[in-house]
Amino acid sequence: MMGTIIGAGIMGIPYVVAKVGLLPGLSILLVLGLAVMLVHLMIAEMMLRTRERHQIPGLINRYLGKIYKFIDAAGIIFGAYGALTAYIIGEGQVWATLLGDQSRPWLYSGLFVLIGVLVLFFGLKLVKLIDEWLLALVVIIIVVIAVLCWPAVNPINYQTVNWSNSFIGYGVLLFALSGTNAIFSVREVLKNREKMIKPAIITGSLLPMFLYALFAVAVVGVTGSATTEIATIGLGSALGSRMIILCNLFAAITMFTSFCAIGLSLKQMYYHDYGLPAWLAWILVISVPPIIFFLVSPDFIKVIGLAGAVTFGLSGVLIVAAYWRSKKHGDKSPAFSLPKFYSIGGLIILMFVLGIIYSLVTWKA
Repeated sequence: MMGTIIGAGIMGIPYVVAKVGLLPGLSILLVLGLAVMLVHLMIAEMMLRTRERHQIPGLINRYLGKIYKFIDAAGIIFGAYGALTAYIIGEGQVWATLLGDQSRPWLYSGLFVLIGVLVLFFGLKLVKLIDEWLLALVVIIIVVIAVLCWPAVNPINYQTVNWSNSFIGYGVLLFALSGTNAIFSVREVLKNREKMIKPAIITGSLLPMFLYALFAVAVVGVTGSATTEIATIGLGSALGSRMIILCNLFAAITMFTSFCAIGLSLKQMYYHDYGLPAWLAWILVISVPPIIFFLVSPDFIKVIGLAGAVTFGLSGVLIVAAYWRSKKHGDKSPAFSLPKFYSIGGLIILMFVLGIIYSLVTWKA
């Protein structure tokens, strides 16, 4: 769960928290985090209520129908390309900062694409090897950055409150909190120990929230209103050359691992779910994001915000609706059973729908 959730989305959290204020920002993080955790638990219960093995599109197909499966798949593809584009933007900015060449971030974005193309070509084993080693390193670096920031924290930076900016971070936070792709793996790992699935998902959803809050408190305390969209760029500039290296290597690592994981997942979906040849699936994954990169403004926050709001929001609406139907039409007794959550589920659906509308209306390429 943590390996899926913690990724490049963390880079944007301090920026959106700084825009709205520390306490309001952390409150929004908590509310959205709990909503996302509930959606994770709904997915798990649906899987346990269903005798056949299904991932999320399969569950939506079973309980809502084929057309909704295609709607969900379209949302997933849209979000994946948005995320991959955001990582291309972010990596270019990070490496331009590290190498002192801020005038040419597009050059480093291009070099990053070439590396990503090669990694995705070699596939699952290489991505898993990279992800296993770098996840542990990412968690350690978050804690180290928070400790190193503490002496430089200025309490004045925590006093800004601007509720009018509350919606700025909506999509970014959803992007950073989502771990839906991990639920199927959690079920497989805990086969014959299904009673552990619920606490595993709760713990795996709450720990990233804690690490995100820790990171946001540390960064905003140092950089305040000057917090940059990719948080580590501004933090490194504020704390000196050593922190520039540490912070931006951290950003580069998280975006690289996320690029590999999402790119591989999209490649496998094209190959396994739609029957495309492996070479064509690879080309579709690696060709579209660079095209989008040259068509949109190089705005990391806007891109991941739109991807998070549309993709998770759309899937979230369908997941809640499918969950309600699974309560009646499931063919297996689950290891745990949540309440029907009609009121809370309805509020979550309303929030997701309004979030999608807001993100699309306010988006400017």
